[in-house]
This record gives sequence, C-alpha cells and structure tokens, in this order.
Amino acid sequence: MAVTMVRPLAQLPGLLDEQLHKEVRFRAGGVVIRRCPASGVQQVLLVSSRNAHKAHYSFPAGKYERDLDDGFEACALRETKEEAGVECEIVSDLGWYVGFAKKDAVETRTRFFAMQCSIELEHWLEETQRQRCWVNLSEARRLTAETPINAELCKYLENLEFSHAYAGGAVFEAQPPVECAATA
Repeated sequence: MAVTMVRPLAQLPGLLDEQLHKEVRFRAGGVVIRRCPASGVQQVLLVSSRNAHKAHYSFPAGKYERDLDDGFEACALRETKEEAGVECEIVSDLGWYVGFAKKDAVETRTRFFAMQCSIELEHWLEETQRQRCWVNLSEARRLTAETPINAELCKYLENLEFSHAYAGGAVFEAQPPVECAATA
C-alpha cells in the first residue's frame, strides 16, 4: 500500500464540501513531543490500538467531524486528548498524508500537526481502550513501521528540527534508545 505525502493542499478548504460527499475520509492527528522527565531525552507520543490482541501503536488521529471541529487543528487537538489524555499546543503543520483504510480501502487524507505536550491527564475518554506510550523517535519508527502513514511521519521527523522558539524549547534530534517508563 503506497502512502503519499501531500504538501500543501492549499485548495482543501474550498474543496471540503465537495470532497466530503465522495468516498474520502478526512482526518487529523498529532505528533506530540516532550522531554522525558527522568532522562531529558526527547520523546514522541504513541497510542495503542483498541484491539487488545494486537500490539499496534500509532500517532493519535481520528475523523474530522464538522459538527464538533472548528478546523483540522481543533480535530487534531480533540483526538489527541480523547485517545491519549494529553492536552497540547500546536507547534507546526506537518502537512497532509494520504492512505487507504484497512477495513474498506476508502481513501483517507490525514493532516498532522507537531504538538508540544502541555498537560498529561490522569483520566481521559479512551483510557480503558488505549495505552499511551512515550518513546524516542527511533523506537517510534520501529513500533509504527507496519503502518505506512506512521512510518512516513517518522521518516519525515528524523530530518526535522523544531525551533527553540516555542514552549519548552524542545528540539527533535536523533537520539539513541533510552529507557523511560511508558505512562499507562
């Protein structure tokens, strides 16, 4: 299954009404970063799938809902909070990623945003269905390799450096594997 990174899709707002009536699912998600409290190593947030029989991890993302979301940024923030119990601040737009749903092969277009973790909630909407896990970028790449969109995001992030200008001054840089307890 091929994944195409689409950057930028400037006409999307004008096309949204037309596209929503076709077999295309619009989604948004977050690539959340933080520094591990114990080691100071930069980490990304992954969430487990709802399927307890399969150890699959991905970046938090979900369906754009016109009645709930005031744009794709709002959708990404909502999905990150629902799936992982993390409140965030958007740092930058990582662009559009195109793929196909496993269950019915419908085209999906997911807009991802780089986010800085602000607050980790003790309880959240999907806490009984998912596990959140903080890992370094190389571990994220290993854990998400089976999903083309997630693998593409990890590949892209390996070459990306975030500015020190935003909250926390976190910068993505290559890091060797470091053990840091995952937060359940």
